Amino acid sequence: MVFFLASLNELLEISINVQKGIKGKIGELEEYFVQCKADVVAVQEAGLHAASSKVVARGYQQFCHTQGDVCFFVARYLVPFVVPLKTPHAGQMWIKITATGGDRPLYIGNVHMPQESDSVDVRTTAWEELRQSTSEYAELGEVAILGDLNARPGTPRTGDERDMLGNFGEHNGRTGNGKLLVDLLLDQGLTSLIGQEKPPSDEGRSTPFWYTRHDVASNVRHAIDDALVLSLIH
Repeated sequence: MVFFLASLNELLEISINVQKGIKGKIGELEEYFVQCKADVVAVQEAGLHAASSKVVARGYQQFCHTQGDVCFFVARYLVPFVVPLKTPHAGQMWIKITATGGDRPLYIGNVHMPQESDSVDVRTTAWEELRQSTSEYAELGEVAILGDLNARPGTPRTGDERDMLGNFGEHNGRTGNGKLLVDLLLDQGLTSLIGQEKPPSDEGRSTPFWYTRHDVASNVRHAIDDALVLSLIH
């Protein structure tokens, strides 16, 4: 999915691509880049755990978390404006894109949040670190968070939640990570983009929401990958 953010002087296209182990899939990855014409691609579950695990994609430079499994591919024309930021958590990585003409910089977070089955301590620690990073960077510029949140916030329960989650997210029950996500949205003034627009009804989608995972065995669809942006730039 591709999202457009008017943060620099021109529109910046940001996309999410989730593939397990991208080594050996460079052709598919490059084809994806060409199709969506993305400037920045955030990848989770990339199968790249070290700085030496570089993947070369034509027209893009890779920025990889040295301790984790998340990485960015940035269009080469944009690379001179990109500053990788230190992030202690293995499942979270941030880059800063400097702006021209006096505009505020854009801070982009690429996250792979813990599973619902992980311990409460692991999950709350990861979400608190994400909250702290978001709060820090929101003081300095615009913020966008992309990635695998492993969170299902369920049906909005208040007007504020509906504004931030939209009308077209995955409804029903709220999971533990879903609660942590809603708390982050409300605390930081973020908007979840996946539920803001009605999905197409002519593709045999069979769900009223934008799903990002389809368990073929159980034929269950979930929306657990998302893009979060400051309400100011939505």
